[in-house]
Amino acid sequence: MSQLYIEKYVKDESSPWLVFLHGFGGSTKMWKRQIEPFRERYNLFLIDLPGHGQSRKGLSGANVTRFEWVGDEIVQTLQEHGIASATFLCVSLGSLIFAGIVDKHPDMVESAILCGAVAGMNLFFRSVLRLVNAIRHFLPYQAMLTFFAYVLMPFKDHRKSRRFFIDSGRILGRKEFLAWFKLFVSDMNILKNLENIKKKLLFVSGNEDFVFLSGVKRKDRGLCHSRLTVLDRCGHVCNIQKWKEFNAVALMYLSQFYRSF
Repeated sequence: MSQLYIEKYVKDESSPWLVFLHGFGGSTKMWKRQIEPFRERYNLFLIDLPGHGQSRKGLSGANVTRFEWVGDEIVQTLQEHGIASATFLCVSLGSLIFAGIVDKHPDMVESAILCGAVAGMNLFFRSVLRLVNAIRHFLPYQAMLTFFAYVLMPFKDHRKSRRFFIDSGRILGRKEFLAWFKLFVSDMNILKNLENIKKKLLFVSGNEDFVFLSGVKRKDRGLCHSRLTVLDRCGHVCNIQKWKEFNAVALMYLSQFYRSF
């Protein structure tokens, strides 16, 4: 039986399922601006990732080096609740877990909306990751958390997203933070390296997502069934900073997808 915390909002048995996967250090609370408008049309399934939020089982001590392991946990949870397939809405780290799911369990995925996807990164951030990874055991994890928050979301307009990232990440604790950091470093190219995703994808990124936007653009150009929406004056976590615009774009995409599904 899965030990992951979930929230379900069931409109009716015939409505499509949307599965929400939050970002690093987050929880189902990351989606508070999406619940009400999305539940009017779809069944919603929100999950706290292992070690996050109210989920008890974490990664620390498990020596996990592939996102497929986390994907298996998500799929097991969905199957326990009778969900055979769904559209996935994922933020940042959630896009890497989605990659593990679509690679190993393609029948579980109908489509996906990837917000602030990690599909490659700029050279500066990759160099910073290597440095921090080499000295991670000597650094306070809260200092690392704050540092990455400002690297990813440096501007004044990013303040709300940055604060959420820092406050939520502190709840992880040092061991769980380092376990997820290790997983990210070891398997951060999983979405970048998946060449044959045959599912329809919508990428939503901010034009101020300087670390990841260039990688998303390259990935979008290399796929046949994807499209990219870039939100103006928006950073990495679009669904928090520009939630109204994100909701409008995502709901329009979903209405078009399920009309032709």
